[in-house]
Amino acid sequence: ALFLSPLLRAWAGLPPAVRRRLALAEPVAVPPGRRRFLRARLDERGAVVPIGGTGSHLVTAMAAADVLIDLPPQFGDLPAGALVDTVEL
Repeated sequence: ALFLSPLLRAWAGLPPAVRRRLALAEPVAVPPGRRRFLRARLDERGAVVPIGGTGSHLVTAMAAADVLIDLPPQFGDLPAGALVDTVEL
């Protein structure tokens, strides 16, 4: 999605995907040391709710996702309310 989406959007004449900084609706526990992209959906308040875990085999979770949470390698566990970078799908 991160590599193919910009190409498809350009071919379709669409603007680039929107990146926003949003609050987490619930805590996230991930080990630091690797950049991660977590699938998430937006709740009614505009906060991001991670869905489906981190396994690449979770296609259903990807279909339900509105955004990807972009966690840099130095990030580890994050509390609810923490601001995170997101990429709209």
